[in-house]
Amino acid sequence: MNKKIMNLTPHTLNIISGAEFDPAIRKYRGGETVLTILSSGMVSAKSAAQTELDPILVEGVEVQTMSAPKWVSVDPLPEAEEGTLFVVSALYVAACKELGIPTNNLLTIGNAVVAEDNRTVLGCTCLVRN
Repeated sequence: MNKKIMNLTPHTLNIISGAEFDPAIRKYRGGETVLTILSSGMVSAKSAAQTELDPILVEGVEVQTMSAPKWVSVDPLPEAEEGTLFVVSALYVAACKELGIPTNNLLTIGNAVVAEDNRTVLGCTCLVRN
């Protein structure tokens, strides 16, 4: 059964088939775009204030450290047909999990990124179910 996917990231999402992993850049290369999902808006997670911790000394430079964020809320998902899946950021999923919000209808990009070079991301080979 075909699923409907809403892309709630600010970027167009290209699903690429046939890409091969290049260990030199730790990303996939090549392949062909088989599906393009335009952005349908954005959702975000809201964190509470972080606590300033003791700095660490790195090569003679003090680097400030902070506590991990504590999530206090997430933007609601938009109205959609039942069974719709939503592509969101990994931070949004982490916040939902911490807040006890179900994530069974959320997808993320994961690590299967397809790149033209070490910097230009073209898309991904798969989506990750959360």
